Amino acid sequence: MPADFISVGWLQVGYAAGFVLIALIVSRFLRLGVEGGIIIGGVRAFAQLVLLGFVLDLVFEVQNPWVTGLVFLSMIVAGAANAYLIDSPRKGSTFWLFAAVLTAVFVALTLPIGKWILAAKPWYQPQYIIPFGGMLIGNSVTAGLLVQRNLGKLLHDNLAIVETKLALGASAREAVQPALVEAVRTGMVPTVTSLAMVGLVHIPGIFGGQVLAGLPAIEAAKYQIVVMYMLAAGATLTAVAVAFARIRSFFTPRHQLRYSELARLR
Repeated sequence: MPADFISVGWLQVGYAAGFVLIALIVSRFLRLGVEGGIIIGGVRAFAQLVLLGFVLDLVFEVQNPWVTGLVFLSMIVAGAANAYLIDSPRKGSTFWLFAAVLTAVFVALTLPIGKWILAAKPWYQPQYIIPFGGMLIGNSVTAGLLVQRNLGKLLHDNLAIVETKLALGASAREAVQPALVEAVRTGMVPTVTSLAMVGLVHIPGIFGGQVLAGLPAIEAAKYQIVVMYMLAAGATLTAVAVAFARIRSFFTPRHQLRYSELARLR
């Protein structure tokens, strides 16, 4: 730890909790009705981050690939579970779809970063690979959920157009192509927006964290560039994979609409 590193004490963390009161007061004054969510979210964030801190300190000390792999497995399961819980209406297939997609995206992007881009020794060095993988999984879940929600809504709202195309002989893919493209585009919007604003309007977490830890700003910038490019690829792959998987759930193998699936979206 750098000699000039400023440590934040638990008392200071308690002072920072006062910022949450601002959100509570505004919600109460405007009758937004989100006070419960703010309180629960604040408590969960505190508990989860403290637990993560203790766990990662142990993982960093052990430096074991199996332990690191277990951490990632837990993160993937948690990401898939949150996708299931957040999705509306909830579908059991959501968990398994996101678990499979997140695993594939993780293998395709995070492992090469550790082995060839960062060239860490060993490549699974947890203090490098875990933050990268965690950011990738979280961003991918957001992209996938946006695609899933918007795809169902677009199909429901444009049902007559889809039915007409099918009646004229179009395949399921051809009938829903505009909805599929729009859903994937929506899923990628947060990541594309971040790419445009990073460094100009927004100072992202890994950059700010490394600068606060005493790393030269230009070195922090290099790490952040790698992260942003990774997130862009992850959001794209997740959005496309979820879109195509969900399209299949709305149609039979004979390219007929499953009206029961669409009815659940109302």
